[in-house]
Amino acid sequence: MHATRSITLTPAGIAATVLVFLVAAACVRLGFWQLDRLEQRRAANSGMEERVAAPALALASAPDDTAGLVLRSAEIRGTWDPAWTVALAGRSRAGAPGVHVLAPVRLEAGGALLVDRGFVPSADAATVSADLRPRGRADLTGRLMPFDPSARSDGALRSRTPGSDTLPTWFARTPDGLGEHIPYPLAPLYVVAESPSGPGPYPAPSALPEPDDGPHLGYAIQWFSFGAIAIAGWAAMVLRGSRHAGERPESPA
Repeated sequence: MHATRSITLTPAGIAATVLVFLVAAACVRLGFWQLDRLEQRRAANSGMEERVAAPALALASAPDDTAGLVLRSAEIRGTWDPAWTVALAGRSRAGAPGVHVLAPVRLEAGGALLVDRGFVPSADAATVSADLRPRGRADLTGRLMPFDPSARSDGALRSRTPGSDTLPTWFARTPDGLGEHIPYPLAPLYVVAESPSGPGPYPAPSALPEPDDGPHLGYAIQWFSFGAIAIAGWAAMVLRGSRHAGERPESPA
């Protein structure tokens, strides 16, 4: 006969049960944390969309205050400074290696802005012709992006090789820190050009990235799943132990 099934409590079993429920609770908490981050990102995206949709600013002078300006469209009027045009290495577009060409603009009413003019193909993602230096009037439209105020040169500015006709190359992830090499102050924002800044097809202006929810919803589902797996695994082990405890060999007749 089978004896009544029961669960035997042991110190090890109690400790394992507590551990499982602590792990499950932590997973659930992390899941809700990711949902909170999702809401924060959606709120930030909403604010970004409002700034993107706002009318373009006409910048006659370099702004000192960046409040409310990030991602605003701006009409830039001034004069290019070709002497400080550089290639930002390590860029790509549609799988093709290249650079972004950066150049400062001296604004009509004072100050200077760094402009990311866009993408240029380059076989080594570092070297492009010095013919890409802009000259004369600067008339373009772009998006204002922030510099990191604490940034320092995290890359190297490689001067062009003597005798070659190529742009100096900036080896860094972003333009942050490049202002240390330019002999006059730059505004605390730079401009990502959205309209052509030269007569040819390159530099090709950059498209504004589309806002998205990021990975937070997927991460939340993963954490909730981990918690559910922990509880389900614990329940399966308990039921299995209960079945084994209830099995007794029948006594001989």
